[in-house]
Amino acid sequence: MARSSSALAEYLAGKKPAVMCDALWAGRYLSERGLASPGEVLNLIETVVGRRQRAVTKPALLLRLADALAESEFLNQAGKWLAAQATWELARSRAEETPMTKQEYLERLRINSERYPAVDGCENPPLDWVAQAWDLREIRKSMVDDGMADDVVRNGRIHDTAVPFLKELSPVLRTDQVVEAFLIIRDAAPHKERAFRPQFEQVFHQHAHALPALMTRQEVLDFLHLDKREGQWFCDGKPVTAEQLIGWLRLDEGEARWLLEGVGDPESRRAAPGTSFGSE
Repeated sequence: MARSSSALAEYLAGKKPAVMCDALWAGRYLSERGLASPGEVLNLIETVVGRRQRAVTKPALLLRLADALAESEFLNQAGKWLAAQATWELARSRAEETPMTKQEYLERLRINSERYPAVDGCENPPLDWVAQAWDLREIRKSMVDDGMADDVVRNGRIHDTAVPFLKELSPVLRTDQVVEAFLIIRDAAPHKERAFRPQFEQVFHQHAHALPALMTRQEVLDFLHLDKREGQWFCDGKPVTAEQLIGWLRLDEGEARWLLEGVGDPESRRAAPGTSFGSE
């Protein structure tokens, strides 16, 4: 006998397709595939409900959408679990009905960290559990190594979508945990510290006083194992173009001029493409 309701259908009811995508992201119900392909998620939703601008309210249509999402690769374990529950109220009660120990909570995070700090069966863990979970290798890899550090290496700043969650998490974490996260990020891209540090200090303002001092240009060169000549040329006496430097260290033009010549603002992007730094 076909079911007549779904907690996921209720969760998405009354929303437009684009808002449904945002809701799946905000609820942390998307898998890595879904997070990486928001356009494909929206396309699936619009394929089922139509490319409409109005909110979707028809129960049968919402139920077909819930089934389609559950059968796709776009939902994580929590999303598929929600789709399998008969009603939203029942899903919430089942998520809260089973007492969980701290050890069980940490073990579940080791298996699936996509919804950190929540896990199936514990939607609102005690704050001291959340802080201790940050020390797990799986959480640090997800939140710092593959999260903030990767964002900084690629774009010079933490991704805007992560900022609200990190601001809520900041007062829960210990200062030593935040400092360690900062050092991991800076070690991944020391030449981008002037770009990402102000944002990091704003997000984790409760711990900003404990962050190490800003690295000097010479300290950046030393960390990258470059002597003065290498810092100016990078290749047997030939001038290095902005394009070459950007490709080598993922710098922008302003960062390249600051690193090579020690002048200007590392956040400035005024140097024109093709400019050779270090040439006479």
